[in-house]
Amino acid sequence: MKISPRIYAKSLVETAGKDNEKVARRFWHILQKNKQYRDLPKVLDAIDEEYAKLNGLGVAQVFSSAALALDEQAEITKRLETKFGYKVFLKQTIKPNLTGLMVKLNNQIIDMTLENKTEKLKNILISKK
Repeated sequence: MKISPRIYAKSLVETAGKDNEKVARRFWHILQKNKQYRDLPKVLDAIDEEYAKLNGLGVAQVFSSAALALDEQAEITKRLETKFGYKVFLKQTIKPNLTGLMVKLNNQIIDMTLENKTEKLKNILISKK
């Protein structure tokens, strides 16, 4: 039976704090039995979202070319919480070809990549003609 990553995530979040080793082993067994072990990245993303929802947090996806240092993560989290007015759970995604940072929170995207800044400058120069 095909189970959605969201259902797996809800189940895992609800069992958090119990016998974690037993839960993890059983979870992996179920994924293999249902031939869904390739869905693990989707399940892990859904776990983050379920955890955030359970704790009243917004999920901010940060895209960068390399892993962010802890102080950088803290600064981004602080700025997002100030801007949006609620606590934020930060997730990182490494995109090696990216030059700069991109943050996605809910349906908003904050694009601080070199490509985006160059495009904005190009549009300003074109509109001044």
